[in-house]
Amino acid sequence: MMLQGGTSSRPADAKEEGWTVYLRIAGDGLLDLADSVRRATPLVRGPERMFYGLVEFEVVDPDGYRICVSGSVPAGANVPAARECEETAP
Repeated sequence: MMLQGGTSSRPADAKEEGWTVYLRIAGDGLLDLADSVRRATPLVRGPERMFYGLVEFEVVDPDGYRICVSGSVPAGANVPAARECEETAP
């Protein structure tokens, strides 16, 4: 887990880039976790494959903190690359 601090005591606007907490999970259940989280609250990013090989998604907690969850996925999982997601964004 990594925590990112700033000068403000308030969480960043969910529309802004960047995370407050970064969690890396073990195993290859990241996509199942993302599906479970998505049923409870909208994801603000991902899942998407990053240039360094891990897959990430982000969610905003009830207090407004942006949480990035990262991990491995099964070989052959169909996950778009981060740049593909940016190119298709309106």
